[in-house]
Amino acid sequence: MEEILILGGSLVFVLVFIWGARTFYYRKPRRFTGHDGRKWTWHPGGSYSDPQGRKVTDPAMIAKCEAAWAELHERTARETAAIQSGRLLGD
Repeated sequence: MEEILILGGSLVFVLVFIWGARTFYYRKPRRFTGHDGRKWTWHPGGSYSDPQGRKVTDPAMIAKCEAAWAELHERTARETAAIQSGRLLGD
């Protein structure tokens, strides 16, 4: 009975830890290189800020940031698929 409680408690601890770590990770803002080579920041909820930390409000600039963010996601997905399939990048 004690072994079941220890194993059950350990499993619960690991699952709660993983949940907390994922929650923390996905709530953090992400920096990325934009269309102009500068570092922009994506915030959860879909807003962006410029390299000086000011919120981007210009619709044209938001569209450019969204395009750069989408390109980053696409490139990351391609690279991840290549790594998982065992191919080297650039082959």
